[in-house]
Amino acid sequence: IYRAGRAPGSLVGYLELHVEQGPRLARDDIRIGVVTGIVGRKTYRVTFHGQAGHSGTTDMYRRRDALRGAALFIVRAHDMVRAKYGDGIFNCADIEVEPGAFNIIPNRACLRMEFRHTNEILMNEMEAALLSIARECAAANGLEVETDLMEHRPAAVMDARMIDAIEASCQSLQLAHMRMYSYSGHSPQILSNFTPSGLIFIPSINGISHHPSEFTEWHDVVSGANVLLNTILHVTHTS
Repeated sequence: IYRAGRAPGSLVGYLELHVEQGPRLARDDIRIGVVTGIVGRKTYRVTFHGQAGHSGTTDMYRRRDALRGAALFIVRAHDMVRAKYGDGIFNCADIEVEPGAFNIIPNRACLRMEFRHTNEILMNEMEAALLSIARECAAANGLEVETDLMEHRPAAVMDARMIDAIEASCQSLQLAHMRMYSYSGHSPQILSNFTPSGLIFIPSINGISHHPSEFTEWHDVVSGANVLLNTILHVTHTS
C-alpha cells in the first residue's frame, strides 16, 4: 500500500513560485514579491425568505420581497467594508431568485458572499458586522434570513527563515523586491501548518488573473525561477 503521508521532520519545507494575480509589483516596477502572509477568508450562503405575489396587484408597501432584502444587504455590506475595513475584501455573487419570473415578487433570494482579511481578529469582526447587516435588512423588509458558513480558511503567516532566504536570494541576484501579503489563496496557506513554507510572487501585467489576457513577461518568469532555485539552495545548505 502506497501512502502520501509524510512526517513533518522529513521535510525541509515548502516553497512556491506564483504570479501575483494583482497589480502591485507591476505598478511599482518591482521584480519579486516576498510574501509574508496569506489572507484568511470565509464564505457564507445567505438566504432571504419572503412571500411571492403578483407584481401588478400586490401593494408596494406591503410586500415581503426577498430580492429587495438581498439587494439592500449587498449595497450596505459593500459600503460597510469600504468604510471600516480598508484592508478587507468583500464580494457577493451566485444569486438565485425564486420563483424567478419577472412579474412575480421573489419569495426566496439566495446569494454567496466571501470576505477576506490578513488579520484573523478583524476578519471575525467583519463577519459579525456582515451577519448583523443581513438580519437588519431582513427585518426592514419583513423577511427571514438564514446564514450558513460554507468555508473558513484561516490567515497564514509564512516562515521567517523562508522569508529571509528569499530576500537573500533577491539581493544576490540584484533583483528589486518587496515584502507583501497575498490576497489570494495558495498552497502554502495549508502547508504552513505542516512544514515551514514560503511564497514568491512575480509581476502580473495590469493585475489581470483567471482571464485569457493574464500575462507575465518572460524575463520575470526567469527571475522568479532563479530566485526559487537560489532560495532552495540557501535553505537546504543551512538546514
